[in-house]
Parts: sequence; structure tokens; C-alpha cells
Amino acid sequence: MSILLRILTLILCALVLSTPACAQNENDETFRQIYYLQFVGIKTAMTSSSGAFFLDSQQGKLNRFKEVARKVAPESYVDGIQVKNIPDLNSVLFIFPEPARMPLCYFILVRKVPDKENSYQFYTYEKSVSLFDKSQFRAVVGGIDANDGSHMNFGSRTFRDADSFVDDIRRMLTTRKEEPAR
Repeated sequence: MSILLRILTLILCALVLSTPACAQNENDETFRQIYYLQFVGIKTAMTSSSGAFFLDSQQGKLNRFKEVARKVAPESYVDGIQVKNIPDLNSVLFIFPEPARMPLCYFILVRKVPDKENSYQFYTYEKSVSLFDKSQFRAVVGGIDANDGSHMNFGSRTFRDADSFVDDIRRMLTTRKEEPAR
């Protein structure tokens, strides 16, 4: 990504996050805690556990993760996190309580990259807003490569359910080469 594009992205994010439309009833500290859990905590747990967290997640075992997560984010939020194994994608899907504001996630799909030791791709379904109709539901599909930290944006969507998100990722993976473009 060019320097200019990065600067423009940062400016746009700062403007969007500072608009009244993004002001929600969730306080800033809770927002930061949930953001950290979603965008740093899960990635760190995946990449630093030599595959153990991924295997636990595939088996629906989130007890240890939730124990640690409760030290970072509100207990009521952490208790609402669910995980689902997606075997055909060699992935696990984290399902979160309804996000209060952008860019918190509805879902994160973590995919083990085939034939690469301890390598994962993260696909996010993040709360967004329609620029033209504030009452219209919008979310953005993003991606993060845990190895190099690069971020991908696959555009906005209007579906609301986890199965549609997984189908969307499945479709992207089968119509693109194995590693998504950046």
C-alpha cells in the first residue's frame, strides 16, 4: 500500500470515528478493551501458542481463552463469545456479541494457512455505516495476514448472519488464488 493511501486511510478513519454517528453508549475504555481482544488478543493467542489455541478452538474449547479474556474485556462481553469449527476451510469462526460501534467485529474467521507452520489468515466482519442511508445495515469484510500484518479490505456487505459470512469467505478463497491479494 502506498504511503499516500495509508495517510488517506488514517485520516478517513479519524474523521469517521470522530463523527456523531459513531458515538454510542459504550464508553471508550470498554471499546478499547473489546477492540484489543478482537484485533490483538485472538491474533496473539493463535500465533504464540504453536497451534494449541487453534486446536482448542476447533474443538470448541474456549475456557482458557475466556479466562484470560475476562482480564482484558468485560466479563459479560466475553461470556457471549462463541466459536464454530469450519473444517472445509481449516478454519474457526469466532462469533461475538453485537458490536456497539465501528470497527468492532460481528465475526472473525481464523484460517490455518495450508502447508505453513503456525501461519494464519484472519477475516473480519466489522460494523460499518452506509454513507447514504444511516438506517441501512452495513458491515465490512477485512483481512489480516498474521505473518506480515498486512490488512486487506474486501468491501462492504449487508448480510447479518455467520453462515453468509463463512460462505462469502469460502467464495473468495475459491475464486482467488490461495493467498488473498493485498
